Amino acid sequence: MENSITASSSTELWNSLHNELLRHFKLIKNICLLGHDEFIPSFITNTWNILDKTPTEHTTKEINIIFQNIIRNIMPNDRTVLDYFYFDVPSINEDSSGKNGWDVITLRYQVPEQFTFLFNDEIFNIYNTIFRYLLKVNKAKASSLNFISTRLFKRQTHGEVEMLIMNLHTIFAILIGYLRNVFDSQYALMESFMTNAKNFEDVQATHSTFLSSIISRSFLPTNYNANSNESESYFLQELLKYYDDFVILKLKWDFKNHLDPSTEEVKILYDRFNSIKNLAITTMKSINCDEFSSEYLRTLILSFEFNSWGDKTDEVVNLDKFLQNLHV
Repeated sequence: MENSITASSSTELWNSLHNELLRHFKLIKNICLLGHDEFIPSFITNTWNILDKTPTEHTTKEINIIFQNIIRNIMPNDRTVLDYFYFDVPSINEDSSGKNGWDVITLRYQVPEQFTFLFNDEIFNIYNTIFRYLLKVNKAKASSLNFISTRLFKRQTHGEVEMLIMNLHTIFAILIGYLRNVFDSQYALMESFMTNAKNFEDVQATHSTFLSSIISRSFLPTNYNANSNESESYFLQELLKYYDDFVILKLKWDFKNHLDPSTEEVKILYDRFNSIKNLAITTMKSINCDEFSSEYLRTLILSFEFNSWGDKTDEVVNLDKFLQNLHV
């Protein structure tokens, strides 16, 4: 009789903790892994001007106020996330190699004591690597679309540069769609396994498999997976750095006075992109995708081709054709 009561109590305790753990995974997914459609775009829009600058002692407070307001707006019926998450944006020296708030912003998770075995500092550093990467990719997508809207549609841009910025926007948009699909499919698998987990050892092993799976399929620049190909990190870093350098060039060119980039500048842009494209395609073809993500990956590979949105009979890209595909 005593053993029966003990077993029953243990089962009830496990079920209670198990359900709470699944709830916390859902919260992490919503914030870190594109689980909520509105969060990252809203966060980028509202923090852009602040995080573009070198962080000060006031930046953390400013970002958290914005974070709280966003959660209240997009999750009016469940603000549980505010009980567990906040941001830290440490101040850095002005001469810190060009770093800004996007480079150092860190999501903090106040881990419930019973789950500290699962979400230690090392593990949550992985989630922060993913989160910062997603911020930068989404920011590049928004920036490129803004450039298209304010510059290209006014026909103030060199034709080849016009084609390049459209191609970059398409790449970032499809990359985000691919990543969302990877996160959703792998999370669904993890949730299914965890629903049937019998103990915390099963949970820990399933979580570790989940992280390894999304990292191996997402080209993430992290050392979590010791067997990962270094070129994956290199490809991502180069793509994002390339876009940042492109933006600097964009600011240099005086489009209002119709000052076109030089032929040499355009050649350098294309040559550098071709190098990144070749590395990217080689990397992506080595990814072991499940059936749900393979179509997204194929589209992503195709998006690296310059002529995807162009009219091959004209030197200037076909804007109407591009506009029809902006939903990607």
